[in-house]
Amino acid sequence: MSNTTLSASIVICTRNRGEKIVATLKSILACTPPDFEIIVVDQSTNDDTQSAVMRETPDARIRYIRTPTKGISRSRNIAIAEASTDVLVYTDDDCIVPPDYVSAFRDIFVKYPRVAVAFCNVKPFPHDPAKGIVPDYIRTGDALLTRLVDRCTARGIGAGMALRRDAMLEIGCFDEMQGLGARFGSAEDVEITLRALMLGWHAYETDRIAVLHDGFRTWQEYKAKSARLDWYAIGSCYAKGLKAGHLDMLVVILYELLVRIMWSPIRDALQGRKPSGFLRPVYLMHGIIDGLRTPVDRKHILYR
Repeated sequence: MSNTTLSASIVICTRNRGEKIVATLKSILACTPPDFEIIVVDQSTNDDTQSAVMRETPDARIRYIRTPTKGISRSRNIAIAEASTDVLVYTDDDCIVPPDYVSAFRDIFVKYPRVAVAFCNVKPFPHDPAKGIVPDYIRTGDALLTRLVDRCTARGIGAGMALRRDAMLEIGCFDEMQGLGARFGSAEDVEITLRALMLGWHAYETDRIAVLHDGFRTWQEYKAKSARLDWYAIGSCYAKGLKAGHLDMLVVILYELLVRIMWSPIRDALQGRKPSGFLRPVYLMHGIIDGLRTPVDRKHILYR
């Protein structure tokens, strides 16, 4: 079956990015075959991004949507509502995508009709690791996730993500209390994967394609906000599953604590480095506790 049987939109959700979004758009416009639309959802507080999009990348395929809303999940949901295509392929406004970005994701959704969410590798732009970090995700090989516990060894991130639109409409799209700009200010990509699996859909990860991420953060920025916020938000994602009666989420939480979190400082010590990450269990448990205190729509596993 040809992937042209599935129509596609590629989506950029942006806020105050200005001229930097141009490089992302130009890489998208170079994707082949060119039979897709581009949706830019702009939550900026100024006109710089709009001016850059209109001036630097005039193309009939670009649909520019300016919205006064706030929050990455709300922005992603606006794209789902506005699109009329079968597949939505997302990337961030500081990424460069490969020429086969859209077609490779469409191939996955054609081959696996129960896959609702798919992720690819996200590679960092060249940077000095002594000064900071670029969030990335690099796996080896492909993986089909059919059960909640499969999420233990899969870590895809939203900079390289695609969704089946009808599955999103069925499960209730993104939880607008998750993600940057919301109460639980991160991990909307984690949450949508967990919820898809809990509601009977599948997820997929591939190393066949990769985007380049130019999102450098100093170590001070990362330790002061990103690490704390990410683990707190991940904990809130796990809490929803528990509240909705998915007790196999306990396996995911235990794996997170024992393998992902506790092993990190031990590995640092064994390799002669200063151990780090001791506060991650605290952030994770804080997120779980706050999530358990928050009302949940058990049918769609969404925070109310």
